[in-house]
Amino acid sequence: MNKISVSVQGASHKKEGKPLQDYARSSLGKGYSIFAVADGHGGEKYFRSQIGSERAVSVAENKLEDFWKGFEKLKGCNIGNLSLERTVPNIINGILQSWRYSVRSHFRKKPLEPYELYLCGQLGIPWKDVEEALKDDEKKDYSFIERLYGTTLIAGIYITPPPFPIGGKEALWIAIQIGDGACLAKKAGGDVFFPIPDDDKLGFGMTTSLCSSNAVNEFRYAWGFDRLDYICACTDGVQDSFTPEGLKNFMNDIYHNVQIYGADRERQELESFFPRLSEQGSGDDVSFAGVFGY
Repeated sequence: MNKISVSVQGASHKKEGKPLQDYARSSLGKGYSIFAVADGHGGEKYFRSQIGSERAVSVAENKLEDFWKGFEKLKGCNIGNLSLERTVPNIINGILQSWRYSVRSHFRKKPLEPYELYLCGQLGIPWKDVEEALKDDEKKDYSFIERLYGTTLIAGIYITPPPFPIGGKEALWIAIQIGDGACLAKKAGGDVFFPIPDDDKLGFGMTTSLCSSNAVNEFRYAWGFDRLDYICACTDGVQDSFTPEGLKNFMNDIYHNVQIYGADRERQELESFFPRLSEQGSGDDVSFAGVFGY
């Protein structure tokens, strides 16, 4: 199966003049495909979350590429050398630690604007803590930095054909998530499903986040060996614009349009449609990334 990656970011009609908080990207490598979307929380408490979402997507892409490199080295080796029960939590921990390092580095390299200093004061962050946090001291815990960059994340990798057989299977996919939004996949010639378990902490305006002190335990994840027609993810702005069945139908429409018209045209159609989807649907930022077969 040949693969095409599609990612689209669209601004909310209700947030004119404010930075887009979502970030989305998908990419193809030799033998693997990666997709990721992140939704910065926005608002005064998270005034750098548009940076946090971009950094989240970047580090997720890098860590999943690192996984692929290690996976590819196992070519010809016993599959027992790869334990997904241990490997997937390791990927998650790597993403989380890299994201924390990345946003702290940005905080120290990018001076706070006057209005950001004002917001820190409004948030009850002592100037002394801000001043000390600007120093290059990774040993101290300044968790308020991560909060300023707070974001959700959904990411995944799809490998086919793998460099060696996996118990007779022809593919491997992994999907991880913290926070709201949705991940969907369609088995080859089969039904659409939501691979990642639900989280009862979500809803009523609440979400888990990369900036949480317990983030490593708030990730949900799944993997499988199904050959897929597609696997994709969207932020809650897209998810909330549809019923669950409507969202499945929407993703199927994208898949079929890719088959008929190709990725470039479908990307252009989505870029044109997403502002209307936001206006007529959730009113939120709307973004999407996925990998589609053809």
